[in-house]
Amino acid sequence: MLGVFAGMSVWVLGLGLWWTLTQGRVWTGLDAVYVQDITQYLAWIQDASRHVLVSDLFVLRGTAHDYLQPAIVVSGGLVAIGLPPWLALLLWQPVAVGGVFCGARALVHDQLPGRVARRVALALALFGGSIGTFQDLWLPWWTWGYVFGVLSLAAMLASLLSYDHATRRGASVWPSALLAGLSSWLHPWQGAVLALIIVGAEIVVETKSRQVWRVLSRPAPVLVAIALPLAYYALLDHTDPTWRLAERSLAGGLPAWKVLLMLAPLLGPALLAYRVTARSFTAAALRTWPPAALGVYLANEHGLGNEPAHALLGISIPLAILATEGVSTIRWPAVTPRRILATLALLALTAPQAMSEFTSKWRYVRPTAGPITSSDWQAIGYLARDPEPGGVLAGFPLGRYIPAETGRRTYIGDVFWSEPHPQQRELEVARLLAGRIPPAGARAFVLSTGARFLLADCTARASLRRELAPIIRATHPFGCATVYQLDPNSAQEPYQRPRRSATPPADRIG
Repeated sequence: MLGVFAGMSVWVLGLGLWWTLTQGRVWTGLDAVYVQDITQYLAWIQDASRHVLVSDLFVLRGTAHDYLQPAIVVSGGLVAIGLPPWLALLLWQPVAVGGVFCGARALVHDQLPGRVARRVALALALFGGSIGTFQDLWLPWWTWGYVFGVLSLAAMLASLLSYDHATRRGASVWPSALLAGLSSWLHPWQGAVLALIIVGAEIVVETKSRQVWRVLSRPAPVLVAIALPLAYYALLDHTDPTWRLAERSLAGGLPAWKVLLMLAPLLGPALLAYRVTARSFTAAALRTWPPAALGVYLANEHGLGNEPAHALLGISIPLAILATEGVSTIRWPAVTPRRILATLALLALTAPQAMSEFTSKWRYVRPTAGPITSSDWQAIGYLARDPEPGGVLAGFPLGRYIPAETGRRTYIGDVFWSEPHPQQRELEVARLLAGRIPPAGARAFVLSTGARFLLADCTARASLRRELAPIIRATHPFGCATVYQLDPNSAQEPYQRPRRSATPPADRIG
């Protein structure tokens, strides 16, 4: 199962490598279905390699260096000593995948007796889902580029196991607190869920022993460690305008009843386990996890955060263990072929969802989806090597690679961070490269952005060089792509921004 889980986690990377070797596709090193998200992570790593604290590189104006994240800082340090950014990020993949597998396996072995029950529960925990399940609810999907979320889940599982060890043996909870703080820092949704799990489990366990005071005293270090990163993110939301715009862009989510319907195949049998008394902290924690995740989901859905579905990362782990335990409490007739039924149920709850996810995400990673040519990549490589500072004006989707590969700011590249009006920005650059702006207006637009370089990809009109000649200091051709070094001392012409179009271009940023 570890081999299957690890193999599924790198299928995008494997396809990219295969197509690079067999079809001459440009190797970008990106291990993600949604390129926009992974290039954001790589941009953060590039910025961290120079400043430690991260700013928004998807705009040409200066933004505050105020985002600190431990995994990004470590990756930034690796880039600073010579590793390419994609490799500095990819090195976290085996740590995250291995950590989640070991944590899920430890919980399964702690709660369930018998080899068959443990294998079924572990398979459901890693691969469980049903047709139509939202991608955030299926654990392998998170390994397709969202390594920080998977790392957070691994730290969360380790924190729960460490806390259980402390409660059983009277040991210190500080190791659990450090892991909990790391989980909350890497992915705050998991921090909020973990806090509710620990408090809920303590209430369940200690109420029966009539030592309710321990509900507040024992987990206090863990709760403080979780709260500190959450307070930091709340501070960013209130003090950094760029961060606040991105937070609002990620608001919303599926109605809770739809989420419950998607979880029903596992949630239904899991409810049977609630009839069994929780006799340990881990047992109580597993029973608290689903309502805690749903509570954080509802809180985010109603304005206390964003991306509510992120709170459900790893929800299959407690549901799989509880479902297996719940089904085992049913008194089956002696003639019931339980192993056959278990095998059929396991196949029904894993294989269809896996096939659905792979087929639906294929269109994002097939060769025709890659718009980057070797000429474009050579131009980006030049921008990475050129010591001349300054931002880059490039079209979408090429612009999203600029910060990740060069560490330079870009005019357009990310729907969440290229604010304000990213669709309008994309349209303006598309009109420029297509020659649909008169020469005087084109020069005025280019100068108004404040860019030091203009990257004209292979779709740009050949007349662009002639039209922009008065503001160009140097020209660097790379096949069908060209890098223009702009003259910042050129006379600034007034630029009249066109009215926002109701019909965005076909390859829209959203």
